[in-house]
This record gives sequence, C-alpha cells and structure tokens, in this order.
Amino acid sequence: MNYPFHSHPDGVEVQVGADHLLALELIPDLLDSVGSAEGDPAVRRLTPSAYPDDQEAQEEYGRMINPELEREREADRRILGNLLATRERAAVSGKKGEKFGASGTSETTVLSNEDAEGLLRVMNESRLTLASRLGIEDEAWETPPERPDQEAPALMLLRYLTFLQETLIEALTDTSPDAPLPNL
Repeated sequence: MNYPFHSHPDGVEVQVGADHLLALELIPDLLDSVGSAEGDPAVRRLTPSAYPDDQEAQEEYGRMINPELEREREADRRILGNLLATRERAAVSGKKGEKFGASGTSETTVLSNEDAEGLLRVMNESRLTLASRLGIEDEAWETPPERPDQEAPALMLLRYLTFLQETLIEALTDTSPDAPLPNL
C-alpha cells in the first residue's frame, strides 16, 4: 500500500500522489462553504454549545472563544494551502509525479509535527463537516447494514479523508507498517 504520510526524524514526510491530492484539493471549498446555506448542520457540529441550557452564557462563551478558534482554524488551513501551493509549483516547474517538495526543488516535503497536527485538524474539520451534512453522528456508518448511499460522492470523500487522516496519525505516532525502524 502506498501511504501518503511517513514518519520522519524531523516530523512527517509527505508523498502525495494525484489521488490523494484530489481529496486534499476539495477541502478548502468544503470548509469555505460552512454556514453558506441556512441551517447548515456543519455549523452546529463545528461550534458545539458549551451551555445548551443558557443562551446568555453561550453567547458570552462564543464571544470569548470563537475569535481564537477561527484564528487557529485559519492557521491550520494555511498549512494545507501551503502544501497545495507546493504541489502546484512543482507541477508548473515540470516536476509532475507522485511526490512534491516544500521548495519545489526536492521530491518530498517534511512537515514539522506541529504542522502535521494542523493538517490533521483540517482533515478532521472536513470529516466533521461531511458527516454532519450526511446525518452521520456515530461510527456505525462504517459497519453493516450497508447504507443505500454508499456510493454518494460526499460519503466517498469522507471515507478517503478518513484513510488520509489515519495514515497521518500513524506517521505522527510512528505506527505505520512502513515506518522506518529506529537506529539501534
């Protein structure tokens, strides 16, 4: 299996092929669409209520927390944006292929653990957005009985982002089957 993320001494090595790239390229538009339609369930899922029985306390909480939450989300989205821009620079310079680099001059890029964790949060935010719009509220969506909409594009993207997220977690925790063995 060709995993897109690998443990690296300096963080996480990224080797994103065209199939992985397609899923990652959909994330910015998906997240930008949150709240654009009235009653979007993603809004509620991404900003859960701390005080569901006290509207005044919830509003105060939102005023204090939401600006910082948005700053953190924007910083995480910039990590993905930089990764996608790197891929675009590599393609423009004629370096098409399975891998891309941070400067456009090497074949791979290495994210710091902090940046990899930011990318992980963006993937999770995307998965929560998709799941809320599909009406998925627990892990039962992955097990039988089969959902009648198993081939729906949003569900397929959710599955693929789940795969990407799992491989990134494996790389961060150094548990992937193809993780390099430590030097003894």
